[in-house]
Amino acid sequence: MLKKKLNDEANSIKDKLWKIKTSHTGEDRILDYCFEGVKSSKDKLFEKIKDITKGNQSTRSIDDLKKELSKIGENTQEKYHK
Repeated sequence: MLKKKLNDEANSIKDKLWKIKTSHTGEDRILDYCFEGVKSSKDKLFEKIKDITKGNQSTRSIDDLKKELSKIGENTQEKYHK
């Protein structure tokens, strides 16, 4: 019974992660590269997130990350297009 409950909970988390991944990848979305190697499988995405979140309690939102990445991109473009 406990194993089934844990499995159901893991599947629910996988579905939620996949929904987030789907809304932030593809086309020219700035966070697309963050999902390289895990775009084709909910299980791979779940394992990757588990691995990178151990001991990491980030308080930055996706919007904050996008802003930071945009600034990095702007600085890189300025550096190479002078």
